[in-house]
Amino acid sequence: MASGDRRPGPAPGTRLILIRHGESHANTTRRLVGHDTCLGLTDTGRQQAAALRDRLLHAGGMPADALYTSELPRAIETAAIISPAVADGRCEPVRRCDLCEFHWGGLEGRSMADFGGVDSMYDAVATAGGESWVRFMLRSRRGLLAVAQRHAGQTAVIVTHGGVIRASMQHFAGVDGPGRLELDVDYTSMTVWSGGSTGGRWRLERFNDHGHLD
Repeated sequence: MASGDRRPGPAPGTRLILIRHGESHANTTRRLVGHDTCLGLTDTGRQQAAALRDRLLHAGGMPADALYTSELPRAIETAAIISPAVADGRCEPVRRCDLCEFHWGGLEGRSMADFGGVDSMYDAVATAGGESWVRFMLRSRRGLLAVAQRHAGQTAVIVTHGGVIRASMQHFAGVDGPGRLELDVDYTSMTVWSGGSTGGRWRLERFNDHGHLD
């Protein structure tokens, strides 16, 4: 975090467990899908979510105070599959749109193959009523911090998307900038952030843990 940064730090004991959804139809067809076009998980994606659930249950379950998900079907479905392993199934998933993947605007439903590359795709999204990377970063950060503040000193599990997890790396690790941080985030992987007692900063406990898929 840059010197002089006045963003509020996390309360000690706060933990955010970010879980990417399982493989979705959007991933296999390589389409820009959102609220109206997401068809949820593939059979493989359901198996991946079940593997994570079984891993957590085998370890005695995941203690948590809350379970959140984005409003996209692929995240909602993943949360439903793993929920028996989160706080003994006592957490009803709470949906938040600010934990969603990119809002694609007028390009929703288009194939990624329609664009010359990733950069040209994101440029087109920003001019078609969708989000720029910077706007997406700000929205994702707002959603993550809202959960952290609501559950200060507690543990919240968040089933979300690769883009939101990358945004957490840029924000919590203090490498904010206009460019995109290119990191591999595997399906149903876990990335864990905790509020440390030193300097009021976030600490990365785990990144892209997908051992249940090996």
